[in-house]
Parts: sequence; structure tokens; C-alpha cells
Amino acid sequence: MTEIQEEELKMLEKVIKFLEKNNLKYFACGGTLLGAVRHKGFIPWDDDIDIAMPREDYEKLIDIGRKNPFAIEENLEISSLELNGLLQPFCKILNKDLLIKDNGYGMDKYLWIDIFPVEGLPENDEELRKTTDKILFLKKIIILKEVNDLKKISNNKIKLILKSTLRLFLKLFPTRLLVKKQIQLCKKYSYNTSKYVGGLCLGELKKNPKIIKEDLEIEKIQFESLVINGIKNYDKYLTNAYGNYMELPPVEKRVTHNIEIIRGK
Repeated sequence: MTEIQEEELKMLEKVIKFLEKNNLKYFACGGTLLGAVRHKGFIPWDDDIDIAMPREDYEKLIDIGRKNPFAIEENLEISSLELNGLLQPFCKILNKDLLIKDNGYGMDKYLWIDIFPVEGLPENDEELRKTTDKILFLKKIIILKEVNDLKKISNNKIKLILKSTLRLFLKLFPTRLLVKKQIQLCKKYSYNTSKYVGGLCLGELKKNPKIIKEDLEIEKIQFESLVINGIKNYDKYLTNAYGNYMELPPVEKRVTHNIEIIRGK
């Protein structure tokens, strides 16, 4: 494992112990679930951890954070828009002992674990498409406003000039309000009363995010030295998100966040 992965594994162990102690339902999702199934741990080139929680459990975690953002441990902060103005429509657990250099969009300062709420979804595909399009549009605007280096999102000189001009105009709109609108769209449909659910703020949003709620039944799975919550019907979930998920992608598509730890205790 890389240094980043070793530190994230330590964080994950503490986070899942906390979630289980507080009877909060969670499961590995995205690349973390894929890594657990295909590699029994991290995808070798991956450098983050993704956890999902049903909206109700996610909100309980945020409520805990309102009382004490360091409830997990004194150096692990529960961070979200509601708690401390995190400019994301989901929650991050930040390791305040580990400052990082983020060579991606440059929007993160501390090593993190992502926690995504799982939302209710409409049964009508066209209605779902309209909602996801709005969320993704807002995401693009937020990245354009907040990314440190515009070259991270475009190498074309003409596009850079246009994006720089648009960025000046977008400064008129507070990013916090844009993220708040994303969250409102995500919470539009009730998890408890919906047949279909999914992560509206997850990376695989443009693929097919619809999952029958019963397919998210929890099942333990090995992840490096830990046994964590996966889902019983992982094949359906991963096929839904990645297609032939057991086949390794070509080298040029093995993308990481490319982060480095630059300070630690």
C-alpha cells in the first residue's frame, strides 16, 4: 500500500467503529466497493475511500457533528456544508493531522474519507434524467468557480479565456448557495418511500444510478486487513456503475486524485 492508502485505512477503521457504535447503516460504495470485490482492498492506483449511507442515517451523522464535529476522534472532523461550509453536497471526514497537496482540483486541504447520502429516486427515467442533469450542471459551475488552476479542467487556450471570463461572472453567485441547491435536488425524493434509490452526488451519476432498494442489503466484505460493510448484490451494483468491473481498465484510465501528504504528526 502507498502512504496515502495506509493512512486512509487507519481512518476507515476508526470511522466504521464509530458508525457501528452509533447504529448508523453504511456500506462501501464506488471505487472502494469495487476494490474490495476485485482486489480485496484498495484498487492499486486508487487514493480515496467512498462510503454511502441512507439519507436518514446520513442526517443522523450530521446531527452528531452539530453537537461535536470531532465526535469520532479529536483529529477526525465531520465536515459538511451544514457544519462548517464544506463546498460539497456530501460529507467528508477530514484528518486534521494530515495536510495534503491536492494535485487534482486543489479543493481539499486535509486527507479525507467521502461519505455520500443515498437518496430516493423517481421511477420515471425522464424525471430522473432532468434531476441528475441539474445536479451535474451545478457541479460543473462549482468546480469552475473553486478550482485553483483552470488548466486542471481545460488545456485549450481559447476555452481557458472563455472559462476565465465566465468565472469572473460566476463570482457574483455564492458557491454555498449552489451547493445548497444541489442538496435540495438530492433530497427531492424520500428514501423511505421510494422503490429505487441511488447516490445522486456520486461520480457514476451519468451512468445508471437506479438501484432497487432491496439490492442494498448489507453483507460483510474484506477490505485489506478490515472486514467492512459491503452489499450482498454487489454484482448488480458494480455492473450498473462500471460495466465489466472485473476487467482492469487501460493504463491511461487508471486515474487517481494524485494527492501527497505534506505534513503529519
